[in-house]
Order: sequence, then C-alpha cells, then structure tokens
Amino acid sequence: MTTPISNPLLTTQEAARRLGLAAGTLCNWRIRGQGPTYVRLGKAIRYDESDLDRFIAQGRVAKLSSPQQKKEQS
Repeated sequence: MTTPISNPLLTTQEAARRLGLAAGTLCNWRIRGQGPTYVRLGKAIRYDESDLDRFIAQGRVAKLSSPQQKKEQS
C-alpha cells in the first residue's frame, strides 16, 4: 500500500504563480537542470509544495548591514 501525498501536486502554471514567475521560466529551468525539484507523471510535470518551499529557502540571501560590508565581500 502506498502513502498518499499530503499536499496536492501543483501544475507548472500553479507553481510559477506561487513563485511569482512565468511558467516559461520553470520550463526553461527544467531544460537546463535548474530550478525546483519536480515530478514527472507520464508527460505531466508536477511540483510538490514542499519542494517549492525548499527552493525558496535555498535562494534566501542574508541582508548585509552596511555598504562597507558589500565592498568587502566583492
């Protein structure tokens, strides 16, 4: 017996809307091996919300407190 998925899987359009991107951006990222993890079900592409959350968290950038710190890190 399989375990049901707790969150419904999102279509490319739904995932793009959640990320604030164009659906074409997600398609391009898939071709390049970038972007969030996705699930292929036959010809259908779906995204799990937890994978989108993880992708967002990985892209989080800490705010630098001063312009001087920005110069030092360059």
